[in-house]
Amino acid sequence: MPKLPQLFLQQQLIKKIFNNSYLFAAICGLIYPFAFAPFQFFPAAFLSLIGLCYLFLHSDKSKFLIGFIFGLCSFGTGVAWVYISLWKYGSAHIVFAITANIALVIYLSLFPALAGFFINKYSAENSAKRMLFIPLFLTFAELLRAYLISGFPWLSAGYSQLYSPMKNFAPLGGVFLVSFILYLSSSLLAFYTIRRKILYLCTFFSCLLLAIFCGFIRFTENTGEKIQLALVQGNIAQSTKFDFEQMGKDVEKYIKISNNLKEKIIIWPETAIPFMEDDAKDLLSDLDQLYKKRGQTLIIGIPSYGKNTNIYYNSLLVLGDGRGKYSKDHLLPFGEYIPMKFLFNFFLKFVDIPFSDFSRGGKRQEILTAANNKLAASICFEGAFGRVIRNSFLPESDFLINISNDGWFSGSRAAAQHLEMQQMRSIEFSRDLARATNDGITATIAANGKIRDRAPVNEEFVLASFVEVHKGLTPYARFGNWLIFGFLFLYFALIAFICHKFEGQ
Repeated sequence: MPKLPQLFLQQQLIKKIFNNSYLFAAICGLIYPFAFAPFQFFPAAFLSLIGLCYLFLHSDKSKFLIGFIFGLCSFGTGVAWVYISLWKYGSAHIVFAITANIALVIYLSLFPALAGFFINKYSAENSAKRMLFIPLFLTFAELLRAYLISGFPWLSAGYSQLYSPMKNFAPLGGVFLVSFILYLSSSLLAFYTIRRKILYLCTFFSCLLLAIFCGFIRFTENTGEKIQLALVQGNIAQSTKFDFEQMGKDVEKYIKISNNLKEKIIIWPETAIPFMEDDAKDLLSDLDQLYKKRGQTLIIGIPSYGKNTNIYYNSLLVLGDGRGKYSKDHLLPFGEYIPMKFLFNFFLKFVDIPFSDFSRGGKRQEILTAANNKLAASICFEGAFGRVIRNSFLPESDFLINISNDGWFSGSRAAAQHLEMQQMRSIEFSRDLARATNDGITATIAANGKIRDRAPVNEEFVLASFVEVHKGLTPYARFGNWLIFGFLFLYFALIAFICHKFEGQ
């Protein structure tokens, strides 16, 4: 029997994949993470989501399962690094760490699954109504994931568009507006493959042209003032960071590295001083006096006690030519506190993480000043939330800073994903951002989201760079996530009106 041509075999394989909805959903899910750091191939998000939208529109299989399988594959590859923190640095058994990681992936996968369920419940297959509902429910699922149990917005679709024109919607409505436009565009293109009407293709290109046009709108003004910074990356080993004998040596290392720096502002990363603030009063007083004499500002990460209480905070302290203290408000669940202790308190029996019972610092805290400039601060995980940055952001804020210890990620792609989120914060607020980390990725980011300078990963390094001062407010800085919630409500009302007006047509 003669062999079939290779091309025919390939066509048969492709046909089988397209005909198997669950396999196709898995492939789309596996493609999705390539749109994010460290790959940042933004067309992968379109390819992946067009496939998902096509399945939601056209497949006769369970939309809940399609969404769930998509989530399992996308989150299973995109956030597979979580177990590293628990196992390598949290003293958890490898089996528990992997099980916890799998549980997180399953939890995250429920959100696209529920979106698929409601899309199927409230719209008919291959209908224009379903095409319009897809971006509504997928965006709402993202928002729910970013708020529920403290929130975990990792791999939100909007972050994938940092290097596409779609990012220009971020100053208008934040990362979730970018997600919505991406979902809408993908749904339009998927619907076009089914209906083949030029209207849907034209609507997609209208979204693209609108994104390009938004790039020419300026909500803030660059004053031309440049502030020289030194971001100190100590590259302290996470495995010994909280060993009592090593802690003093690590602090001395930061002091020595910073001793001859001439920049106006010097920034150390999160918990660069691992001692409690009250236990390091003499050291802090000496540093404060030293940097005042030099006319420099030193910003450090340090844990601190609450006044006359037994609670403590993950804090940032301004010394020398500046003033202020900021305590982290949005804590990392299962890392800095245990949510719903009545349910998850068992977690502490398996994991031993230093400083795992922080308290929230409060939404509105004192203004931070550094060398006559006002700045808005965030610490580590907070940088993943635009709404949290907005709590410390004021109209007079000149730039943003973020301090972090990404040593918990042990060289995984999580550090690059974390930086990606900081880039989106710069775009949302149209402010430069300075980010100091323990071992990577230390960087300065321009107001348009582009990385100006960055330090090498896993290396002791001082990044000498600058930030530019911007004045003015973006719509997102003024109204935050209320904009996307209001927009989704109006969008839903518009769908309801159209469906009522053209019922039966």
